[in-house]
Amino acid sequence: DTESLHRILHHIKILCNYCEDTYEYVLDWLAHLFLYPEEKVGILLLLVSQEGAGKGLFFQLIKFMLGQSKVFETSNIARDIIGDHNAPMANAYLVILDEAEYKQTKGGDGIFKNIITEPTIIINPKGKDQITVNSYHRYIGSTNNIDCPMKTVKGDRRKLIIRCSDELCGNKKYGKELYTIISSKRTQKTFYNFLIKRPNIDLFKSRDIPQNTYQQDIQFQFEEPVKDFIKYFVYNTDKEYNRFSLFIQRFQRLFTTRKY
Repeated sequence: DTESLHRILHHIKILCNYCEDTYEYVLDWLAHLFLYPEEKVGILLLLVSQEGAGKGLFFQLIKFMLGQSKVFETSNIARDIIGDHNAPMANAYLVILDEAEYKQTKGGDGIFKNIITEPTIIINPKGKDQITVNSYHRYIGSTNNIDCPMKTVKGDRRKLIIRCSDELCGNKKYGKELYTIISSKRTQKTFYNFLIKRPNIDLFKSRDIPQNTYQQDIQFQFEEPVKDFIKYFVYNTDKEYNRFSLFIQRFQRLFTTRKY
């Protein structure tokens, strides 16, 4: 079903905002999902857009192909992923994070980062003792919070944050047509065959995450206050630079005259 395959690929390209590097990386991430389930890649894909951009249709296609029993979908990361009620994680393979945003992981960001990459996970069954199981989980998420989707820093090796195109927002006819396409077993099989024939998927874990300006802008927001302070002076006028130099001199004298 080559026509439907082209429709799916074009939809993914729209979600990747027509960035070729990101588009190829997402396809390889999907191929690895099916070809090497025993290898945990430790990369969260986070799709960011206005409501109605088609993120849910993309997730629905993957759910159809994997089977519902291997997919765990949640809109409460704090409770269901890093909290004490994560029993559904025991049998999940693909974890879909709905409305994943910074406020859900704030305070537990370190735990969340480890869960993305660590080879084991602690499961807390209700009314039973904790157990540790092997973790092969793959994480993918979506959010409409464009300004502050999730914490990321320079050199982040765990997250690829993708600013999707909003061109499909409000296009209900397109959504209905694509849903009919992705519901077809024939289409799902065609897409599966396309993915598993992609070359060099065995080397996917060694690939670098593609860079994009949107994620770099988010990283800038989460820089340490001291770095922001220094950049303010460096990037401004010579007058401000002179004020900065004077501040540094006073700062140095303060530390040379005190004992700690």
